[in-house]
Amino acid sequence: MIIIKEGHWYHSAATGVFLHWGAPNGTPVEEFEKSTEGWDAREWVAAAKKLRASYVTLAAFHSDLNYTVPWKSKIPGLTNKTKRDFLGELLTEAGRAGIKVVVYITSSPNGTRGDGAAGCIDNDAYRRYKGEPSLRTETSFLDFQGVLAKEVVLELMENYPGVAGFWFDGWNDSAVCAEVFQAVHDKNPDCVNIRNNFYQSPYPHEDVMSQECLGKAYRVPYDAASASWLSGDAASEWCYVPFGEWYASGAKPIVPCAVQEQIKLLTSIITGGWVPKVGLPPYANGKFAPFVYDYLNAADAFLSWAGDALFGGVPGGLIGGRWNDGAYGFTARREEAGICYVFVADAPRHGGSLTLINNGFSVERVRDVRTGEEVPFSLDGGTLRIHAADWSGVAECGVMIFAVSAKRREVCGATEVNPDAALPYSVIIEAEQKGGYAGIELTETDTSPAALGGWGAPPPQRPREYALYNAETGVKLLEGVFENQRGRKWIPLRGVTAKKFRLELRTGYDTRPTASAACWAGGWAQYIDDCISVSSNAAHVVQFADSANALWEENCGNRVKRADGIKKVVCGNDGKFYYIDTEDNIVGAQPRMKAAEVAVSSAGEMFCVTTDGRLTRAGSEEVLADEVSGIAFDTEDTLYIAAGGKAYRYKDGRLTPYAMPYRAMKIAPGKAHGYTAIATPTGKVHLINEAGDNSFIAGYHCCDLNCGANGVLWRVIAPDAGRANITCARLFR
Repeated sequence: MIIIKEGHWYHSAATGVFLHWGAPNGTPVEEFEKSTEGWDAREWVAAAKKLRASYVTLAAFHSDLNYTVPWKSKIPGLTNKTKRDFLGELLTEAGRAGIKVVVYITSSPNGTRGDGAAGCIDNDAYRRYKGEPSLRTETSFLDFQGVLAKEVVLELMENYPGVAGFWFDGWNDSAVCAEVFQAVHDKNPDCVNIRNNFYQSPYPHEDVMSQECLGKAYRVPYDAASASWLSGDAASEWCYVPFGEWYASGAKPIVPCAVQEQIKLLTSIITGGWVPKVGLPPYANGKFAPFVYDYLNAADAFLSWAGDALFGGVPGGLIGGRWNDGAYGFTARREEAGICYVFVADAPRHGGSLTLINNGFSVERVRDVRTGEEVPFSLDGGTLRIHAADWSGVAECGVMIFAVSAKRREVCGATEVNPDAALPYSVIIEAEQKGGYAGIELTETDTSPAALGGWGAPPPQRPREYALYNAETGVKLLEGVFENQRGRKWIPLRGVTAKKFRLELRTGYDTRPTASAACWAGGWAQYIDDCISVSSNAAHVVQFADSANALWEENCGNRVKRADGIKKVVCGNDGKFYYIDTEDNIVGAQPRMKAAEVAVSSAGEMFCVTTDGRLTRAGSEEVLADEVSGIAFDTEDTLYIAAGGKAYRYKDGRLTPYAMPYRAMKIAPGKAHGYTAIATPTGKVHLINEAGDNSFIAGYHCCDLNCGANGVLWRVIAPDAGRANITCARLFR
């Protein structure tokens, strides 16, 4: 986990602003600069102030924005340099307002971004300047990031000491990141390295993990925390775009946003413990569309009365999420002031009172933060009811906020819990004195989302079914089901008199008694609950085998059983389905062949992996590779092979290495999705480019991969007992 030290400017960062601004690919920088007439840095600073932004990130050196360099630079090969020093002017104006400036750095070589980016960087000129003719900065991610982009960063630090940090987009090679990030810190320890990070942990010298909205799966559209797998005490920003696109110059138009929904999202990010970074898309002249100003004015009005509650607290306090009668919202606490904040994003559908679990608080008063008025409340049976007379503030502002003055009750028993223990397991909690309990509160790590399907997201690892026993008599006292949401869990104990309890956590939201499957569609979707092997053809017909080895076919929502005794199904490039039965026979093969894996080319040529890991061509005894654990064809009938933890390609009788930084146990070459998927021995799924030098993580717990003839990538998810990720259980009076 990253900890930003106290006193560092990012430690107290409230919000950020993300500005994508530069020449669209294919547009000469001279033409772009002519269109910037009227640009004034004060426009952007004024927008940042309305959002209470502590910093602005300028994304101009971007692979979709001509690798624009709107600052002074002497690096040869950077062809799209503006004559005007826009960055210098922004630093001056932002500095006057106490706002920091962070510079975006792309990861992508211009040779990988299509014809529009071909001339954005003169790589021959850069090679001559470096005296290194072997550099491949136009195609190699490692050369581009580790050499050219690193030089851009260090020159910026030299020429502009006021630059407060860098935002590294798509930088996923750990060695290159460690080298560049350390170079930044060596030059200025207070400079912040922010990485667009879809992983679970930071790289060395990575100061802030950025959570981009791209590829996230939400339980409700505005609940950012439900899509996150970072705890609220991690140094992290959440960057998102309210207007459909990051930049106003893109092929797709920017569009107005639902302002109240965006206020809800902003609230959820802040109460989750993170810094929201709002994408504002300026035109070339630096101004915004009228509807962007409408949003900024609404956000300014909201933060004028809500800011103290939002920025003064930390995650926790009362329990947020789903409340009564369709109500939904978030919570935070200000410990030193004895205040719990309740942020209501959806009011009770039928009006009336809001009912929350009272997880161990003595409540003294409730106040409406916007109006300052006292609000009636009642405490009954372990609940807090807030009797608001009017819920119109939710529709008007997006969120209503209540300040609950409350003190924590006495803790009379506690025990630490191993968050990595597999379910089911039991926890013993013993009270100092018998009786008079309010309940048991469980604290979890909050390192998993509540929704399935996000890029690189682990499954929801939190407890589901539980039972509570008198540990001395063995009598069951109660049982129940926890809600699948981040935050604390509460078990009410009114009237319970035992002194020693045994809490049995039976299942989790990631408990999978059998293997399951999902397909990749910019995130994981189309889940199949009981599935050990799956594939699909060009007509999008899906066939899969279940844990009972029954073969099923799914077509347009209809599911039909096709056969029994099947453990592996593959769709060949010839469009036909092929099967391996429970006795390791390739069904229908003549002569009979046994195999663990099979792949078929568009011409019907079959390759098999024997049960002892030897790769052969059907009808031949020649062994092409040993220790093979996975094979698959791409659309060009190149056979991709995972063998001995390494990856290879086989084409026209030649076996060549496919270099990559991971051990490959299963492999599925890119078809429609454009990347090759590999599964590591630990079950991580990485999507890797053709050169093997750029990748991102897509998922976990994988035991098989398959790419159907329709280009759909399928991941089979291994069975798992599940994890609860609980760290502490406390008993309250």
